[in-house]
Amino acid sequence: MSCTFNSNQEILDKVREKGFSNDKMDFTYEFTCECGHEVMMETFETQCPACLGIFVVTPCSQDSKDNVVFVK
Repeated sequence: MSCTFNSNQEILDKVREKGFSNDKMDFTYEFTCECGHEVMMETFETQCPACLGIFVVTPCSQDSKDNVVFVK
């Protein structure tokens, strides 16, 4: 899977297209969402229950928390 994208939305679209959204990642990350809610990310796509924004990362980029992007 190519890991070059023009936008965060393209990353989300690719993860969904490939069927990785609900797959468990090798790592678990915790974030404070822009709305202030704490979010635990264990799958490649994780939705904030408060604002419904989405944290997403591709399988080839999951090794760093810095590669996780937010899509509102």
